Amino acid sequence: MANLAHLPVAESSFDWAVHLFAPFQEAAFCRLLKPGGRLITVVPGPDHLFGLKKAVYDRPYRNDGALPKTAQLRQVETMTVRDEIDLASQQDIQAVFRMTPYYYRTGPQDRAKLTPLDHLATPIEFILGVYEKPARSGA
Repeated sequence: MANLAHLPVAESSFDWAVHLFAPFQEAAFCRLLKPGGRLITVVPGPDHLFGLKKAVYDRPYRNDGALPKTAQLRQVETMTVRDEIDLASQQDIQAVFRMTPYYYRTGPQDRAKLTPLDHLATPIEFILGVYEKPARSGA
């Protein structure tokens, strides 16, 4: 079975890789990237979907917005991207909610808080980090 930790791809075969909202597999990225190769990683920023969280939870929380720590890759750039989305229907609200981990971690009573809504505005916020694999061995 293939997954990020066991991709059937040759070592040092990528110039670039992208990592979005998933567990960070440092060893896998280091194996896959060529020397000098770069990884773009994206994590949710502190206010990502906070409007959605406020609608569902009695005590909404902000994300930590922390980029992965790595001993083998060098972080070369950081950027924050922030905007607001306007979910203009119950169908859109449910679609966004269901694509998040909140959907699976939220009980039926809290999920039901979204049912009467036909409009929801929420910020979206992403922290992007660019990492580089050293050109030679050693971080």
